Amino acid sequence: MITPPWALHVGKIFTSDSIEAYRHELEDLPASAIVCDLPPGTTCDWPAPWLLQERHTRWLQANDEAVFPELPKHRRKQLRKAEQTGLKISTCLEVKRVLSLHQQARERKSIASNHRTLEPLLQTILNSPYQSSFIVTDSEGNDVANALFLHDSDRTIYAFGGQKRSPQSSLATVMLIAEGIKAAQSLGHKIFDFGGSQDSGVDQFYREFGAKKVPRFRAIRVRPLYRLWLNLTRPDLFSSR
Repeated sequence: MITPPWALHVGKIFTSDSIEAYRHELEDLPASAIVCDLPPGTTCDWPAPWLLQERHTRWLQANDEAVFPELPKHRRKQLRKAEQTGLKISTCLEVKRVLSLHQQARERKSIASNHRTLEPLLQTILNSPYQSSFIVTDSEGNDVANALFLHDSDRTIYAFGGQKRSPQSSLATVMLIAEGIKAAQSLGHKIFDFGGSQDSGVDQFYREFGAKKVPRFRAIRVRPLYRLWLNLTRPDLFSSR
């Protein structure tokens, strides 16, 4: 049993009592391997044989009036430069355009991605009222980058994105994040969740928006007979992060 990648940021923070009850429920299951990604902000100290991996996401938090902090000076400068170079941002519900930019980013980083299974999932999300989807085009109307934000209770999550390799792609991404924060504020949300990244460069990029680190735990439990096989096929499940 494993938490699907598209559900990593779904769910409420557990209390100390409810997370223990949840652990016991998982331990009663007959599954040979359990990989459970807990919601961001949930503290976890489950004992062996559970293996815990601590990752993190980053949150930008609004004040009591649901107003987010102003973007840092260098980000505001990038927004002005983006407009000067002719970049334009608009909503986009066209799954083919969204998928194309995402696949380009995946292929550039040599990350496996099955567009046939991803496309219907994306279409379902784009048909939902609980999302905001934007795309940035250059002065000639070519797609540069896109981002899809999910709205969950009082939190907006930067869930999905892609971009074409271009000198303008970083400026486009700043535009998209700024628009996502606006969408969160318009809904009265208190948290803008950057979604987290295992890439240190991307994590630093998020940090420079003023976003604070929030822990996100993965709990793993594998029965002894299957551990050797998984050590060979999924060594990432036994690493420290």
